[in-house]
Amino acid sequence: MELKIPSKIKFCNRNKEISLDLLDPKMGAFLGAFMSEGNLTEMFSVKISCKDLNFINSATNCINEIFGDIGATNRKPTKEDNLGKKGFHKYYSKWVAKCLVEGYGITPGKKVLNNKGLPEVVMKNMGNKKTIDWFRNYLQTRFSGDGHVRNSINKGKYHYIVTRRVALTRCMALNVNKHIMDVIDKHHKPKKKINEYPQHLIRELKNESRKKKNFPKEFKDIQILLSDIFGVNSKIYPYGLRCIYFDKKRERYIVSAIYKLVISRKNDIMKFHEKINFAPFDHLNRKKLINLIQSYKR
Repeated sequence: MELKIPSKIKFCNRNKEISLDLLDPKMGAFLGAFMSEGNLTEMFSVKISCKDLNFINSATNCINEIFGDIGATNRKPTKEDNLGKKGFHKYYSKWVAKCLVEGYGITPGKKVLNNKGLPEVVMKNMGNKKTIDWFRNYLQTRFSGDGHVRNSINKGKYHYIVTRRVALTRCMALNVNKHIMDVIDKHHKPKKKINEYPQHLIRELKNESRKKKNFPKEFKDIQILLSDIFGVNSKIYPYGLRCIYFDKKRERYIVSAIYKLVISRKNDIMKFHEKINFAPFDHLNRKKLINLIQSYKR
C-alpha cells in the first residue's frame, strides 16, 4: 500500500544532507518511550528519565541505529536524586528534537498541557505494514513506561472481587470554564492537596473530567487503532484528580486529571499478549501478563 503523505524528514549536518524515515519502527519505539518518560524543552533539549536503565538503553539504541553518532550525547545515563526519586537521565541531540517537532508535531513543554493525538504521518498512513510495525513498537514502550498489569482477588462484603486488566495511564490538564477557575482562585494555596479543596469544587472538576472533550486525544487514537488493527477493544476512564497548581508562565491554574485506557476482557487481553505485549526488555510486566492469562485456566 502506498503512503498517503510523505514520511521522510531531511536536514543538513555539516553540509551533509540526512534523510530520516518517520515510519521506521525503531522511531515508534523511541516515541513511545518519549511520551511516557521524556521531556522536550523550548530550548530543544530532549531527555528521558526513568528508574529502569534498560528502558533508557533501549530508547538510546533505537536513536543510535537511526541517527548514528549525532543522535545521543556521549554522556552515559546519569543517576541523580530528583526530589527524592532516584532515576537515570539520558540526553539526546537537537536533531532528535527537530525530528520530534517537525516530523511528529510534538509541542515543546509539559505534555500534560498538550492534548494532541498520534502523529498525522502515522494516522494518515495507517494500513501500511511498516506503519503497523511502528504502532506496535510505540504501544510496547508506551505500555512499559506508563502501563501496568492488574491481577487481583479481593474479598468484598458479599463476594470476592476479581480484577484482571492491562491499563495505560496519562495525566491531562482539564479545559474548565471561568466560573470554576474563580472558585479555584478563591480556595487555592501552594501545595494544597486535592482532598483539602471544597467538596462541591471537587465534584465539579470530576464532572468536567468525564466530558469526552477532556479525554486525551492520544488515547482516543490508540483506542481506534487497537480495535481496527489488532482487534483489541478498550475503554477510556477518568480516574480522579492529580493536582491543582498555578502556572506562572501562562498565568492560570492547571487542573491535572488522571485517565486510564483499560483492556479488561479476556479475549482482548489474550490478543494484546499475542499481537502487541510489553517491550522485550520489560520482563516484569511480560511475566505479570503471562500470570494473568494463566489465571483464567485455574
